[in-house]
Amino acid sequence: MPATTTDSIRARRRGRDGDPAASQEPESLAGFDAIQLLVERARDVRPGFRLTKANAVAVAEICQWLDGLPLALELAAGRLRVLSPEQVAARLGDQLGLLTEGARTLPGRQQTRRATLDWSYGMLAPEEQTLFERLSVFAGGFTLEAADVVAGEGDGVLDPLERLVSKSLVALDHERAEPRFRMLEPIRQYAAERLQHAGAQDELLRRHRNWVVGFAELAGIGFISERQPWGRRLREEQDNVRQALEVSLARGDSEAALRIVAALGYAWFMTGQPDGLAWAQRALAQAVAAPDRLRAGALVTAGILSQASHDHHRALSYLREALALFRRTGGRRTEAFTLLWLGRAAMAADVEGGRAATVWFEEALRRYREVGLPGGGAWCLAFLGDDAFERGDLETAAVRAAEAQACAIEAGAPEVVVESKRILGLVAARRGEYAEAERLFADVVAAYREADDRYQLAAVLGAMAGLASKSGQQPLALERLAEVLRLSRELGSSERMRWAIHAAIWVLWHLRPHDAAVLWGATEAASQGFRRWAAQFRADAAALERELGMQTDLAERRLAGRSLSLERAVDLALRVVEEELAAAKLGGNEAAGETPSTSSRGGRS
Repeated sequence: MPATTTDSIRARRRGRDGDPAASQEPESLAGFDAIQLLVERARDVRPGFRLTKANAVAVAEICQWLDGLPLALELAAGRLRVLSPEQVAARLGDQLGLLTEGARTLPGRQQTRRATLDWSYGMLAPEEQTLFERLSVFAGGFTLEAADVVAGEGDGVLDPLERLVSKSLVALDHERAEPRFRMLEPIRQYAAERLQHAGAQDELLRRHRNWVVGFAELAGIGFISERQPWGRRLREEQDNVRQALEVSLARGDSEAALRIVAALGYAWFMTGQPDGLAWAQRALAQAVAAPDRLRAGALVTAGILSQASHDHHRALSYLREALALFRRTGGRRTEAFTLLWLGRAAMAADVEGGRAATVWFEEALRRYREVGLPGGGAWCLAFLGDDAFERGDLETAAVRAAEAQACAIEAGAPEVVVESKRILGLVAARRGEYAEAERLFADVVAAYREADDRYQLAAVLGAMAGLASKSGQQPLALERLAEVLRLSRELGSSERMRWAIHAAIWVLWHLRPHDAAVLWGATEAASQGFRRWAAQFRADAAALERELGMQTDLAERRLAGRSLSLERAVDLALRVVEEELAAAKLGGNEAAGETPSTSSRGGRS
């Protein structure tokens, strides 16, 4: 509550004749933000609560004592479940006056917040205080099951947790499949101080770390077959995972960090986890003497995530080291998985005398068949089809994709079925079979939307934007392209940003050639050293120059674009696309008889 508000309340409480109730009309107080917040939160715990002439004095006193601080008001409102406003105001007045005496060096509002927390904590039962302290080890929230494992003592935590919720010390979110609890950060920091003073912090952080390791290993396996629910869980627990990694590395428990990193590599790659590579590198640097198998798993994660950042040469280095360790320890399944990703890296990296991607994929296919994992074999066939498409061998690409689809259906691997359709859609588009390509891509997009797989969705929507442009459906192409650009920016993946800009070049070339030339230069520069992209852009350049010729001013724009980062290039592309969409909408309005006073199209570069 602002100072002017509390001053007003003080004046109103005193009244002209000294009677606190003299001018304490509910209508005169209801407009204050602090009063509104307290009444709203009181209704959450005590349905039907309202501001009346009988309780207005006490409500105003509560807000005055708490200086209008939202956090403090939340805590006080929790007490209104069992206490009257008069009882809460009296207890606040008696206890906060004493508590703030010991905190005079703090700014006034900090004194109030600290005193309110001390007051709330002091009113808890011993078992509630203990649980309150222990829950502070969770970052970003927790489930009841996690609280039982980490903060419980075998008797369960439900009853004291419910009481902490009722007192507004823990918040509950019911808008999820599994209810999730959380502490506001100031409350969590306060509880963590209490835990440290109790001498129990190290033990609780150890429990939390062990819980995160177990969760990561379950999630890593579950994500492969059930991407949507496990992807959601991973997003929810992202802060807990980060905290466990940080604590493990800070306290020298590098093997726990390696287990988390090794378990989550594929999931991090598919969900675009931006800091996953840094965690993997830190864990590997600290755990040089870790067991071979554990270190190899983390090396695979580092290799996969290096590909996501388009550092394919480093990816090959990590993956080759992992392959050697798996072969030393006899890990046939993990060896096959590593071979698969080596093939992916080889598709993009231009390594002189390096092994061709096809050779890696075929070796991986043999290993998967040897260990009896047809789902892995289906992925190998899909990647063989993808590699053939990139090399321009459409016939082999179609055959391999069809084989992958059949194998995936038999193995019960729906993700490979979707990937096979994507490749078949690319082949159809390249052959000019636009209706068939649109049908296949529509199936793929629906599957990725249902799975909430934004990483894959971005790539397919880019292809669909190009398809709509080639079919003469420019508004549809622009709408798809706008979504692709936003997705790629949100994901922070250089690979997806590169795909998005590539799609933008083709869609925008006839509409905004100067801007398209800048984007061309930006993506061309970012593709140096990556065989897959460099070859693609050489082919694109030849096609565009044959179609339009490369005018001098366009060549200059293309050269200027080489200084742009991928992020800035995506921002430029999105701005241009939004301008074109606005112009298309404006044109539609004018055609319908509307005559706006100004044009929203803006100048063309």
